[in-house]
Amino acid sequence: MHLKLLTILKMLLSISIPVLSCLFILLISVVPQPLTDSAIISIQMTHTAVFYWSIYTPKEIPNFVLFALGILQDILLGLPLGISSFSFICIHFFVTYKNDYFIGKSFFHHWLIFSFIFMALTLLNWLIMMAINGLMFNPLPIVFQYIITVSFYPCAAWLFGKLKKIKYNRLS
Repeated sequence: MHLKLLTILKMLLSISIPVLSCLFILLISVVPQPLTDSAIISIQMTHTAVFYWSIYTPKEIPNFVLFALGILQDILLGLPLGISSFSFICIHFFVTYKNDYFIGKSFFHHWLIFSFIFMALTLLNWLIMMAINGLMFNPLPIVFQYIITVSFYPCAAWLFGKLKKIKYNRLS
């Protein structure tokens, strides 16, 4: 009985670190950062968390969690419901489907692949938002958001790497 409870607690701890770090990053990233008086941008840090944990612990962030995180982000940012969920699940699907592109590869390889995936999703989301609103949006804030988010990836990967070490040290 005691051993079974300990096994369940280890499993919950294993799952909780990736999920809670994604949730924490999501809550931080929904705070808009004013650039000028007329432009407000939010860094899409949650995408970095989803990408990182999808490489190293894909089974510990299931699609229903990504869907829920996406819905929460959409509500907090005032986006159409499902657009962030779609992005998160696309990232997770691509990384888990093409896992051999990531395992044993360098940090720079991961960063480059993240930049391409995020570029495609940013462009797709921009087109979807224009189609929904029937307006042509200025692409400069989206380009700046892309650059800042991709630039943030090394810091995020370092932080998540530390969390991963803590997770595996406690589970050992």
